[in-house]
Amino acid sequence: MELVIGGRASGKLEYTMKVSGLPIETVADGVMDETKQILYSLHEVIREWMKEDYPSLVEAEMIAKYLGRLYEYTEKNPNCFVLCDEVGLGVVPLEAFERSYREVVGRVLCELAKFSRKVHRVYYGIGVVIKDETNCTH
Repeated sequence: MELVIGGRASGKLEYTMKVSGLPIETVADGVMDETKQILYSLHEVIREWMKEDYPSLVEAEMIAKYLGRLYEYTEKNPNCFVLCDEVGLGVVPLEAFERSYREVVGRVLCELAKFSRKVHRVYYGIGVVIKDETNCTH
């Protein structure tokens, strides 16, 4: 699995298409589709999941639940790319749901980054590899 992060409209999808060589038909936009190799807009997927779970679950429970779903997806698609906006930058929202959403997305990304063999960060369409375990022998 490779994780691609960056700000909104930073060029993550175009960068991933170029790096992966995959066709546009392999992109699932805002939904988790196990038949697709590129999961685009993970932050939107998490927002939809949270709409069902908030506030009945605490953040730690949501994080564990969502990571379980994502690990199942990556087991079925080990060479997938997961793209997500960095939502934790900027002004902290006043609404409790929005603050929780930022926290959950950030914590999920922390765990996915640990799990990923590569992590890319995209700025203005330019990708920087910030983690690369593809050539590690440990």
